[in-house]
Amino acid sequence: MSEKKKQTKEKEPPKSVEVFSMTLTIGDYIKVIVGRLVYYGRIKGFHINPYYVTIEDIYGQTAVLNLTKATMITKIDEETYLELKERAKMRMLKKKMKRMGAEARE
Repeated sequence: MSEKKKQTKEKEPPKSVEVFSMTLTIGDYIKVIVGRLVYYGRIKGFHINPYYVTIEDIYGQTAVLNLTKATMITKIDEETYLELKERAKMRMLKKKMKRMGAEARE
């Protein structure tokens, strides 16, 4: 009896993708609205299915977004992204300082 070997093609994820009449490439900055949530991020990569995008958001977290669920997708410039990232960093520092102040009072 001869054994059949399963041959699978190893596909590499694309570097740029045409999604909803918009070309997205790795390194682009995007704003994605999904329901009530808004994601600002830089595209880190694509999956085999081009509608799944891996982004790094303004808080430094990595997320995988399903663009078919998105209400709106827009490209933003790097300057806007960096400004939003700086604001997010300041918000996180304020929360941390507030928490430390509350702990000191106790």
